[in-house]
Amino acid sequence: MAPSSHREILDGPLRQKFVDILKSNGIPDQVETITLTEPAALKGQHFSSNAVYILVEFQDSSLKPKNLFVKKSVTNSGHAEFLKDMQFMDKESTFFVEFLPKLKKFCSNYKGQVKEILEKGHPVPGDSKAMEILAGYLGKTYLLMTELLRYRPEEKLHVVNHGDCQNNNMMFKLDPETEKITDHVFVDLQITRLASPNVDLGYFLYTSVKNAVRRQNLTELLQHYFTNFVKTLTMFDENCPISFEDFVKDYSEKSQFGFFFNLNILTALEVMKDINFDNMSDDPKTYMDEFTALINDWIVKHPEKSSEISVEIVAVINENEKILDDARSS
Repeated sequence: MAPSSHREILDGPLRQKFVDILKSNGIPDQVETITLTEPAALKGQHFSSNAVYILVEFQDSSLKPKNLFVKKSVTNSGHAEFLKDMQFMDKESTFFVEFLPKLKKFCSNYKGQVKEILEKGHPVPGDSKAMEILAGYLGKTYLLMTELLRYRPEEKLHVVNHGDCQNNNMMFKLDPETEKITDHVFVDLQITRLASPNVDLGYFLYTSVKNAVRRQNLTELLQHYFTNFVKTLTMFDENCPISFEDFVKDYSEKSQFGFFFNLNILTALEVMKDINFDNMSDDPKTYMDEFTALINDWIVKHPEKSSEISVEIVAVINENEKILDDARSS
């Protein structure tokens, strides 16, 4: 039997929050009920949030109900507190004086889930070389990423990036007959930035496209994007300031953001499906230790799957090395 969806009628502060959201969007009508539905099929898709549906029904029955798609924060209070501590500072100076030095130290000592699974999984071809490459990044990735995401006014091409450009943050409208995509919208616009389109593009290709498909068709995928990008600029009587060759070279650098993120999700996605975050500790100090222990336990209990992931990690690392080598030789 398929798992059933969780449904509840909202009341109290949470209900009022949605009422206020409606009013702020020009909908002052009196609300009758607000129903939250958490689809069972979507559980576990997001690390820090769940996708839910909100149905708003009004006291005036002649008004059509509103259907909303919402990304709801995790219900585990410890996880929520951890995310809050990780993302927000009381003052901007706190980031530079307290957070940044600690984060640099953390990055220099952090082995990472990738190293863990390569060491504990069965040996796979190329794993020793992959470990050498990863070792070269230890203690450097944080500064690499901050430099990569830094606004560079001297560059010719800038667009507004989503910041977390992946399928989970998109909604697609399909033609009911052909099942082809007819429309698309972005959701969860929380970390937008002005940067090269290749920051979002590389992130999307690494997080939302099957690894084998990306490796086999990368040039075609980049050409498809670039062609449509140029067409869009033409609609606004603008010309693209760079050539396709320069675009590909820019991708080789900016896609590193997606590459490093992909290394993390490769080792976590399978495990995430088997973890119930609601049953984990509410203490943010022990939360990540528990999470790491669960991953290590999963690796031991699933040797075949761990080996498959190890093979994919090596393939992704080799893919990235080829992209960098091609850029250096061009």
